[in-house]
Amino acid sequence: MTPHEEIKDWLESEKKDFEAGYVLFVRFSHNRALALYLARKHDLLKLTYELQKISDRPTLKDAPVMPIGPVLKMVKSSGEKANGITDAGNVIDNAEQKVRIIKDGKVQYDDLPEELKKLYDENTASYKNMRTLHEQMKLASTDEERAEKRKIIDTLDDGISGNWKIIDDWAAGKITADDLVAATGEQEEYKQINAARTYLSRNISRMETLKDEKHEKMKLDLRTRVTFLRSKKADISLETLVKLAKHGVIDETELG
Repeated sequence: MTPHEEIKDWLESEKKDFEAGYVLFVRFSHNRALALYLARKHDLLKLTYELQKISDRPTLKDAPVMPIGPVLKMVKSSGEKANGITDAGNVIDNAEQKVRIIKDGKVQYDDLPEELKKLYDENTASYKNMRTLHEQMKLASTDEERAEKRKIIDTLDDGISGNWKIIDDWAAGKITADDLVAATGEQEEYKQINAARTYLSRNISRMETLKDEKHEKMKLDLRTRVTFLRSKKADISLETLVKLAKHGVIDETELG
């Protein structure tokens, strides 16, 4: 069976097996960042879209070998659950490899436009923050605490990947200096959305410990983030919405 036939069979299957489709994706894609995203998010629609794009290529060759084993573990344990300290470490190690690209001289920091220097500096800071959160995961006493830290690590990793895509596209000549304003603007909005989600994740549980003015202030702050996310048509998980309704941040009628 040819590679095109393998992908076609998967695309036309009535019940698509994510893991089988993911193996096809990593065979024919060079995009490691997207591979990690798909493994972590278990996004079947995105996987289907990417395999459809791959199937449209006139010829298909196996991509350079990716470390499939660790990311397949992430596939099996993905979702809203805590994915585990080891898998979080794998995500961070990948971020560190990206940081080293400039340090190893493949891209010179001083040659970057100011907009891209800012993105690189953000990535360096985010990487350090991920390391701190990873250590906190090791010390956490409950799965819920670990899950919260892991969600933040994933959010930071998404931001790092977005920044690197812009830097990589610029280095490859895919975008010009004139394009950078639009690209960095879109990335900034994406980060604001992720920051709002992270704020909700970090602070919903605090509502049970706050009283009087502090409780009302936190409720308002959480409501502000919900309003912002909805204005951007950004998804909010049902789990998060249920918790917000429980603490009176939103009305139960807003769960749908």
